[in-house]
Amino acid sequence: MSYWYVLTHLNPAQIEWMLQRENLGEFRREGDSALEPLEYFIPFQFLLRAPTTPSADSDEYAPLDPAELQALTDNGIREALHSYVFIHAEESRISKLLEREWNRTGRLHLYQYRNSSGEPLRVLDDEMRRFMETLRNRQLRYYIGQPVGSIEVGDSVTLNIDPWKGRKATITRLQVRNGHTRLTVTLDILGNLTRVSFPDIHEGDVLFDDEATARLINGNLLGNFEEEMIAVLGRLFGRKPTDDDRRRAHTRLARLYGYRSVLLDDTDARHRFVALMLICASLLGEKEAKKRYVKQVQDWMGDRTEPANDTEAYLLTALFVALRNPILREAVKTYKNTHEDCPDTLRRLFSKVKHLRCR
Repeated sequence: MSYWYVLTHLNPAQIEWMLQRENLGEFRREGDSALEPLEYFIPFQFLLRAPTTPSADSDEYAPLDPAELQALTDNGIREALHSYVFIHAEESRISKLLEREWNRTGRLHLYQYRNSSGEPLRVLDDEMRRFMETLRNRQLRYYIGQPVGSIEVGDSVTLNIDPWKGRKATITRLQVRNGHTRLTVTLDILGNLTRVSFPDIHEGDVLFDDEATARLINGNLLGNFEEEMIAVLGRLFGRKPTDDDRRRAHTRLARLYGYRSVLLDDTDARHRFVALMLICASLLGEKEAKKRYVKQVQDWMGDRTEPANDTEAYLLTALFVALRNPILREAVKTYKNTHEDCPDTLRRLFSKVKHLRCR
């Protein structure tokens, strides 16, 4: 197997010049045998890229918000990558390089990264070349961040985009814009030293590793969530649910709730989604989250306890599940019975919870 070794130097421009001289043989002593030229990659000149705001009429890009962009700019691991040096060579050749007089006696030294066991950190050639292609590809948008293990993550997918086609990644962000789902997917690279994230990937650019995830995300995401919620509520509050029914329902609720950070650009859709998350938080016993969602819904409703439109009836249905207030149930029931064009989804959702015992 062929490997790249991970080294660091505080002045990447200087070390590139020194490595060029190394390959020209300028540091070889008289009588020393010639050494194989080093293949190296110094990524500092490629790490200035960050997602930028597209034109307002673009449907192909949803920019990260300013807070996220600032976090990326300030990210420590990004600064560390700026001084990384990757060298494709045998370990013995790396050792000879580090022992060169210019490296031992110079003011700035080239150091070798080692893992927790003290072994040199190295990266498989195939993965390194994918990483190099990613940094060099001016059409592929990405950002560099900390390893995935330190953040909340979602479901696993298999990438279907070059140069990472076939690699496993994790969904770390979902956004619905103009009715289309966009994902941010992230994978740990370089021996889990860092991660690369690809924002605003189309759902067709990944293969879902789990059928349940595919059902939720493919196509109409909000509609899929609603259908899943109606099915879960039917299992939980249907006639004589068994312990197994309850366990399965809670597993599916937890899956839905795992996507609570989905971003939706449409106001009505966002209100409906928050209503679904309020139901999830209430039934899962997430007390603090339930309080936040209740306040959010009540802020939207103001002093009104009777719905003026379909979205408000949707919100009050969720509020009824959370608070078990009979006034809310009667308000939604009256709205449903007096509006022939009341959406079927709302009717079905309400039918699953209307018999809940009030407090």
